[in-house]
Amino acid sequence: MIKHQIKGKLEVQKVTDYALDKSTLWIAQTSQYSERSIMETVFTTAINKSSLESTVNKLQIKAEGYGSIPSADTIFRAINKEYGDLSLEEMETKVSSNLQEIANLALMEMKGTKVNLALDIHNEEFYGKSMNDFQNSGKEFIVYNQTGRLKVFQYATLTVVSSGKKLSKLSKLSKLSKLSKPITIGFVIVYKGLKRIEIVEKLMRQIEGMDLRIDWLLMDGGFSGVDCIGYLKEKQIKFVTRGKYSKKKEYPDSIGLSFAYELKNARSSVEVEGMLLRERTKKGKRKMIFFLSSKIMTHAKLKKLYRQRFRIENTYRHQRVVKIRSSSRKLHIRWFLWAISILLELIWEIIASIYEDMELNKYSSRQELINSHILDYIHANVTTAKCRIY
Repeated sequence: MIKHQIKGKLEVQKVTDYALDKSTLWIAQTSQYSERSIMETVFTTAINKSSLESTVNKLQIKAEGYGSIPSADTIFRAINKEYGDLSLEEMETKVSSNLQEIANLALMEMKGTKVNLALDIHNEEFYGKSMNDFQNSGKEFIVYNQTGRLKVFQYATLTVVSSGKKLSKLSKLSKLSKLSKPITIGFVIVYKGLKRIEIVEKLMRQIEGMDLRIDWLLMDGGFSGVDCIGYLKEKQIKFVTRGKYSKKKEYPDSIGLSFAYELKNARSSVEVEGMLLRERTKKGKRKMIFFLSSKIMTHAKLKKLYRQRFRIENTYRHQRVVKIRSSSRKLHIRWFLWAISILLELIWEIIASIYEDMELNKYSSRQELINSHILDYIHANVTTAKCRIY
């Protein structure tokens, strides 16, 4: 077991080193510090769930000297240099392509392989004053949640939640027999007025170069509109999405059997397959309706398939574990810092998959423990311009 744990830490070092080597994709270097040294400080900040200012102050004390590591102002200038002039679409494309570069550690052997994807929108709590507009776009990025009491910013992600078959040599760093963890490969910034169909189109464009064969696309009920369904049918992408069950409408009496259903809006309509299921709740059983692209599916298969969608919900919860605190009112800085949280969550999912394939116990792959290994590796091999942190 000890040998396996040592091998596990070596895998952590390999994946972390690979991610840091890709720092040039994420951040611009300065006259004094390399991209890697800046990213090492940013990673440390995220894992400690702190702010850049607080982290830098602590690290400078340990390093016994100002200038031994990049200051918070230096890092903010580097972020401004890299992202300050980007449009919204350019920033989304840059973040998603960078995530895909790391995701390829797990997906490089999956080209042409059928995968199940999940798509969802997430609300993240926002504290502070209203932020400056993004490139004077006039768009509203900070909104109130459904209760109207909490400010949130929204983003959508596309995640590989399952592969169609077991794989060998899945990673060039390790030998994985299967993909068992969610792997984020798409990122879209959501603002007030952005249509669901626009989110779907953006995410599909982002993964065009990955050569992945989509077996099923699993979506929340917010994407069950005519435009989204029509687009997916036109692209011949199989999908499952939850619809809105209404007691005022008439449905077939059969539970668990598919039936023809017509979705309508003011402009058009589209034919889909519908299926009614019962769900147990604290108040008893209630009916749900699902929309499918294929009627060749049993209710048992539908439940098993749609259950995979909740893996994308787990990624949002895990991203909060590595959330960087900031009071910056510049949108591109806020989005970059949150993209780092998505990146670190992705790194953990890849490492956890390796641990699972090595048959290490689940305790060894806990996120907090893996993050501590990442932090130890960064501090032991820091490459700052002046001197080592420890």
